[in-house]
Amino acid sequence: VQRGSTTPWYTLIRRLESQHVRINRELTKKRPSRRHPEHFGRIRKVGLYAWFVIDTSGSMQVPQLSVVDPEIRGIHRRGAVLDVLHCDAKICKMERYTNTLRLNQFHGRGGTDFSPVFNKLHETPLRDRPAFVIYITDGYGGLEAYRAKLKENCGDTFYAERVGAKPQQCPDGVDILWLIPEGCMQVTEFQARIADFGRVIQLPAIEGSPAKEAK
Repeated sequence: VQRGSTTPWYTLIRRLESQHVRINRELTKKRPSRRHPEHFGRIRKVGLYAWFVIDTSGSMQVPQLSVVDPEIRGIHRRGAVLDVLHCDAKICKMERYTNTLRLNQFHGRGGTDFSPVFNKLHETPLRDRPAFVIYITDGYGGLEAYRAKLKENCGDTFYAERVGAKPQQCPDGVDILWLIPEGCMQVTEFQARIADFGRVIQLPAIEGSPAKEAK
């Protein structure tokens, strides 16, 4: 009973996808209505928008991204819209994920700060925010500027109240999944020192092995 549970990291990504996916039905000329051939039919389209954030600091290595790329590609193939953010101490690049994009080039390579991404999320109108954020990082960074912005805009107790009520989300109400590759910061240390919100997963060096989800 006291043994830590193990959940494959890719299962949690797909679980996030299934929780937030929305099915929209749109009119189309290519598929006439079965009830009346002269009317437009409807097609089902998946509605999902998410961010995938890459820590592009100098300590991050490219090989870990090759493990994540198939899962991100699968979400995109199933109809989701994804934006990839390259961030070290600032957001260096934000681009729309396509079939031709490969997660093997970094833009940045400076220091590490997680605040720029969450400050951008805080400033994004509710209707334009992503359903969830996946953040791959070695864990060595900070959120001080983000906490300061929330304190200034929302009050002294806002951060603690929101994290306490829904710890799997950031204070702005978006689900967060942190992926920390093996050999980097430990999950427990990251939760204690850096980020006390979101799910934190240790990303295995070898594809297919299980990763521990922090409680």
